[in-house]
Amino acid sequence: MGIFNQIKNKMMKQIKTIIAILVINISLLITAQNTETIVPLENYYEHQIAHVYDEEPLDYIYYKDTNNRMANFVGNWIFDDSNIYLKIVITKHEHIRKNILDSNNHNYTDNLRINILYKENDVELYNTINQPRNPISGSIILSNNKIEMYFIEPSLTSCYRKNNVILELEFIANGMSNTDDTLKWSRIRVSHGSSIPCPDGSEPDGSDFLIPATITFHRE
Repeated sequence: MGIFNQIKNKMMKQIKTIIAILVINISLLITAQNTETIVPLENYYEHQIAHVYDEEPLDYIYYKDTNNRMANFVGNWIFDDSNIYLKIVITKHEHIRKNILDSNNHNYTDNLRINILYKENDVELYNTINQPRNPISGSIILSNNKIEMYFIEPSLTSCYRKNNVILELEFIANGMSNTDDTLKWSRIRVSHGSSIPCPDGSEPDGSDFLIPATITFHRE
């Protein structure tokens, strides 16, 4: 019996070793299959076009700001002409899922988010500075100093505004100190959004935007 038990124990150890090796190999295979491919963020459109005829949808792609193109935009910016005051706070967020509604989509991106404080004649109309939701976000790099963003201006009369905006932000370096830098805000396109009624049955706000179409900010 002693010899039998020794042989049995040796075989069990060998089986456990084989199982452990198989588990490790399978884990490595799964990891290799799911490894993210990093694509520079400024090459987003080119990458999408290059794979437009692929049979399988793109997956496990990370459109990363590898060249730090977003850095110049980050910070607090102010516009104030006595009648209109607009402060925007721009923050950078990394590895954000591109399609938050699709848990099976594993494509990610870096993006900028903007919170705003808007006043007219010292009367506060919009304030999202301390709100977790951002009315402005985007990650489309148009050039070294231009970024395209998606903007839904808040509404004073409804649960949401019907139309949304594509913004272009242009960073302009002015001198040796970054305090002299400016940021140009341009509303380049307006698109019609949803017409779904608010929870109380009221219609979405279809009125004109309050925030001007073109603004030049200075760093705070």
